[in-house]
Amino acid sequence: MKQFYETYRTVDPILSALLRELPWTHNLLILGRCKRPEEREFYLRLTTQEKWSSRELERQLNGALFERAMLSPPKVSAALTQIHPGAEAAFRDSYLVEFLELPSAHTEADCSAPWFQN
Repeated sequence: MKQFYETYRTVDPILSALLRELPWTHNLLILGRCKRPEEREFYLRLTTQEKWSSRELERQLNGALFERAMLSPPKVSAALTQIHPGAEAAFRDSYLVEFLELPSAHTEADCSAPWFQN
């Protein structure tokens, strides 16, 4: 409780409202796993907007959604950006496919998966 108070005591009113909308479990997950204020705000906003369960929030935290979405934006060629200014948004979504249990050396070009074989 003390850590929660110290972390959020000077937060703006909009973020304060988000904190009150989320259950205590969500707040604990975000507080315990996010070190930067921007990262906490990112997960608070998305959790509220997408109505994530605590399991889904934990999955997104484990998958480093903040790092994938904010710290490493998609690389789009200059020519494509000139032709289609909004092209970056089309490539922004990335998917977590941990449930496929692919080997760590797997690449998208690898067609050795059973569903690709005849």
